[in-house]
Parts: sequence; structure tokens; C-alpha cells
Amino acid sequence: MAGGPTIDFVPGRRDSPVCPREGRLPDAKQGVPYLRYIFYKMGLTNKEIVALSGGHTLGMAHPDRSGFQGPFTREPHIFNNSYFIELLKGETEGLLKLPTDKALLDDPEFRRYVELYAKV
Repeated sequence: MAGGPTIDFVPGRRDSPVCPREGRLPDAKQGVPYLRYIFYKMGLTNKEIVALSGGHTLGMAHPDRSGFQGPFTREPHIFNNSYFIELLKGETEGLLKLPTDKALLDDPEFRRYVELYAKV
């Protein structure tokens, strides 16, 4: 539907039978140490943290959920690498870049994956 790959997917959590309300979305106002703190606890690598952030390619932020509003890409219904391309461009009128998105460029390890995924 969105143009991405077909993958097997089993919804739900493995670490808890419930998802607490405050645990639904990471705090988008934070930086690199926070991203690592949150996602290392889940067993994610730096590469996987950047790949997960690429999910912003699809959809948009809603103020009632994150406190932010707007799309991250020009075609938020198409699955591609445009999130990474737009992130490397810097501020772009009409497109949202969360503090956690921008933080991916501040860290050399995260940034190398952003640059890699922008080329794909």
C-alpha cells in the first residue's frame, strides 16, 4: 500500500503484557543520550535506532500524541528513504524535524547511518 517491503510482523510487546501510557512514545524533545538510554534498554543498536527513526517517512506528527504537528516528508504516504534525505538538508519549510531527529546528525555514529540510508 505504501510501497515498502512485505514483512512478517507479529504485533505486541515481548517485554510487558501492557504498554503504559507514558511509555507509548519517546520524548521527542530529547537528544542523543536519551535515545541511547531508551533504545539500548530494548536491545537496539545504533544502526537499528536510526532505522527505526526512518519510520517517520510515513505519516505525520499529531499534537495530541507528541506535542508536535506536521509531516516529516513531502510524500508521507510513500515508504522510501526521503526522511533521511530531508534530515540531511536541514530545516525545510513545511516539514517537521523533531529534536530527536536532529540529534541523529549530532552524533558521528548515528550520522553515518543517516548518510548511508539517504544514499540507498
